[in-house]
Amino acid sequence: MTGRGSSRVLLAAGQQARRVSKAVRSAQNPLSRHALRYGLSPSFVHQPMLSRLAPRTVIDVGANRGQFALDALIAVPGVSVISFEPLESAAAKYRKVLGHRPDVVLHQVALSDSVGEREMHIARQDDCSSLLPIGRLQESYFPASGLSHVTTVPVTTLDTVLADSLWPGSVLLKLDVQGAELDVLRGAAMLLAKLDWVYLEVSFVELYEGQPLAAEVDEWLKERGFVLGGIGHVCRESGHVLQADLLYRSTAVPCR
Repeated sequence: MTGRGSSRVLLAAGQQARRVSKAVRSAQNPLSRHALRYGLSPSFVHQPMLSRLAPRTVIDVGANRGQFALDALIAVPGVSVISFEPLESAAAKYRKVLGHRPDVVLHQVALSDSVGEREMHIARQDDCSSLLPIGRLQESYFPASGLSHVTTVPVTTLDTVLADSLWPGSVLLKLDVQGAELDVLRGAAMLLAKLDWVYLEVSFVELYEGQPLAAEVDEWLKERGFVLGGIGHVCRESGHVLQADLLYRSTAVPCR
């Protein structure tokens, strides 16, 4: 067997082992078992961070089918989750899995820096959909994320929905909106003062047309009193770092 062939076999074996491990872990938790009935399991990737920070409220932007919400509910007993997901099919699955819970709220709307309607570029793999056009590099690195169709969705801002809200304890904002993270933050000028943590996916190459890259997002948050507090999952492809999950801490919050 060639070296390249051996590497492919090892990679496939590693992926299979991770799937088995994930299935076993999911079966050990009642909420995970409930979610598995609908074909959904938590990612487990974010749970150590969530457990350490123990936020009382999680604002989950780009919720998709509820994977991050599941992680939060499993990792932090007593947490409340406020989710935003504009796609009908993903929101419907979210409601099947978590809609029975009083500690979860789902808003079926996209978030940006304005209120109205926007074109949503729906990817064949729907969790790669974005308000921004899908770029050449995104399709090159992730062929399943190619464009399926374009539709129109309602958009609003975090300030419009949540600026008047008050929550006890610490608040974490999670953003995973495929390149539109900075627009969502710009629409949360009043909400920012209530946040302890911002956890978001950033890109180091332009995967979606016109998206701000990691350095611009980092500068924007630092100018508003947030500092980098941790680095989560890093996505690498062909020797290049494409994306990473970054955790920012409000300077008003002590280091943990």
